[in-house]
Amino acid sequence: EAAHGTTFFATTALIGELLHQPEVLARLKEEAAAVDELTLDSATTALPYTEACIKEALRLYPFAGSVPKKLPRGERLTVGGYELVGPVDVWLCFSHHFVDAAVFPEPLRFEPRRWLSDGPSYSSPSSERWLR
Repeated sequence: EAAHGTTFFATTALIGELLHQPEVLARLKEEAAAVDELTLDSATTALPYTEACIKEALRLYPFAGSVPKKLPRGERLTVGGYELVGPVDVWLCFSHHFVDAAVFPEPLRFEPRRWLSDGPSYSSPSSERWLR
């Protein structure tokens, strides 16, 4: 389930966005048509807009919004002013950052260009950490 379920979810989310944004789909088609030979090794360099679309779909539709971790015995972790001392189970919840306007301006908008170096410029200090 983990392998095909997550791939299916991400692919479905991306296709759904492409159906609502024909200009994004057109740019994807142009990018793909311009590639003479595509290999697994060259995919990310030959298809930067495609990669940006995938990243944006995963940002808007994360299939894993948090991850469980175990803080080992004796280890310390400070979160929000609270100190945790292991052994303790913790959840790393990060999906709220994906829709935080301080991190991603217009967070509910599907905007693949935000992942490209020539995309919109975001000056938020927190977005600089996440976007490039």
